[in-house]
Amino acid sequence: MHVETSPHYGPLLHSPWWWAFAVGLVIIGVAGLAAIIVGGIKNWLNRRRLTTLGGQRRIATRRLDNAEADWKAGRLNSDELYSHVSATLRRFVGLAEDDDADFRSVEWLRERATTDDRFVEIADIVSDCVAGRFGGGTTADPRDVVARARQVVATWL
Repeated sequence: MHVETSPHYGPLLHSPWWWAFAVGLVIIGVAGLAAIIVGGIKNWLNRRRLTTLGGQRRIATRRLDNAEADWKAGRLNSDELYSHVSATLRRFVGLAEDDDADFRSVEWLRERATTDDRFVEIADIVSDCVAGRFGGGTTADPRDVVARARQVVATWL
């Protein structure tokens, strides 16, 4: 142990524990940096996984399943179910096609269906959802609408 003297305070002792404290701070810093790097890599990988068609398909299917389960449990009424189905289907198609289908009208979807046959069923489902949601009346059963939306999501290429 090294002893220094001070004209004002007498002998000063330097404890060897400050080395342990300094090493501990370095270890904590390295661990924190490693956690940030690993978290960033996981986030990047997760983002890549979710931006694939398969990832978007899983998200849309889970949202449709959750909306149907909430409707069956009475947490959503039919209007809200139609709204969830329409929003989920439009969002999925918008991401899958890299356009803004989730912000477009039924008329736009029908117009798009003239050049892309995949949009025919989407326009029909969204039309049923709009009619059911806004009181125009729809003959489509909510379970059927969810099943048709699920089928579109599952078969989209």
